Amino acid sequence: MLASRRIIVFVRLLLPLVVVGVFSVIHARYIGHYKLLSNFRTTWELLLAILASFFAYIFEPETTTTWFRRLFSAVAIPSSAVVAISVFQFMLGSPLLPRFVVGSSSIAIALLLAIFEVIKNSMGGLGEGERVLAIVSEDVGNHLLHDIETAPERSIREVKFIDAAQYRDKFGEQVESYKPTLIVLDRNAQSDEDLLSMVASFHKGGIRIRTLTLFCDQWLGKLPVSELAQTSLLFDINAIHNRMYSRFSRLLDLVLSAPLFLVLLLLIPLVWVIDLFGNRGKLFYRQLRVGRNGREFSIIKFRTMPEGSEGAEWTDVADIRLNKVGSQLRRLHIDEIPQVINVIRGDMAIVGPRPEQPQYVRMLEDKLPFYSVRHLVRPGITGWAQMKFHYASTDLDALEKLQYEFYYLRHQNVILDLRIIFRTIRSLWRRQGR
Repeated sequence: MLASRRIIVFVRLLLPLVVVGVFSVIHARYIGHYKLLSNFRTTWELLLAILASFFAYIFEPETTTTWFRRLFSAVAIPSSAVVAISVFQFMLGSPLLPRFVVGSSSIAIALLLAIFEVIKNSMGGLGEGERVLAIVSEDVGNHLLHDIETAPERSIREVKFIDAAQYRDKFGEQVESYKPTLIVLDRNAQSDEDLLSMVASFHKGGIRIRTLTLFCDQWLGKLPVSELAQTSLLFDINAIHNRMYSRFSRLLDLVLSAPLFLVLLLLIPLVWVIDLFGNRGKLFYRQLRVGRNGREFSIIKFRTMPEGSEGAEWTDVADIRLNKVGSQLRRLHIDEIPQVINVIRGDMAIVGPRPEQPQYVRMLEDKLPFYSVRHLVRPGITGWAQMKFHYASTDLDALEKLQYEFYYLRHQNVILDLRIIFRTIRSLWRRQGR
């Protein structure tokens, strides 16, 4: 049974805000004797609360992680917020926050988050999720089961797959015995008038109905393969059709590139020294990739393989060509950071589909006529497909990732971009290696 992601995230984000707010009120009323909303401290107390909520999202432990790591996460959240706010205080040269608020809030947040983890674990998750009855083919059912077990966007308690042609006469009995909360229909099921009439009666009884496309979109964050060609042009892409989004997205890229570029400057001497011991050769690696509107550009990365071995082959986080140093750079995604130079140049964005090598693009365009739609936007350092799927090491993997990329193109907006950025930071913390 999967935990209700919305409830868990909401509680974790709300808890730091409430705790800092409570201790701010206590300090203002009983210790400092000042009006909370008219004092300069309030702004910084609010900033502390926001930072704590941000780190609560970033450091959220996985359900399978150890108790030590969960407790470490509970302590790391307020500690990181305090360190960040302390940097501001040091730079401005004045104590902007009362020690009582900082100290008390940090202890309380750590304790309450630890207690929340205990409660969440004892309840087996917060929320039941959907009971899904999917009328799909066997192949589609196998793919759906894998996606539901690995990375659903909404909570799904249980799923059952049936063949409409095989169970049409007993479909009503199937529904009555299984008691689904959601029925999913593939394209063949949608064209069966007798089946639709039965589904309509269950819809009146309170069971929700979704097409396979809508189910994949809303519960899995992807577009099914069967719908790619038919829907490749049937939606707006904000990077093209929304000038305001396009301009704001580019501004966001430049704002985020500034700290990333500073990180790159700090990493260059460190990686250079490490390379001397286990990865001798050029510091950077350049390779042709296909960008927006099919324009080719040179992507810049820290070299992770011995010189001469980084040929035009599908790559993987566990590629046998990686040496020990390169493997660690790849696992921690440090090799990706020089791409900030590509972002500043305008070749890439922070968020977008990953750029592929020209020969793979030509191959996939021959097999998938709609593949080129992904090149209508700038490629990204990170993206929705990277968060949902591993490295593409075959053309079938590329097709799988394309389903997530179409979801991103269909829903592209600032909020989704920020979600992807936050998820990327969190996945780096968890070292998921996506």
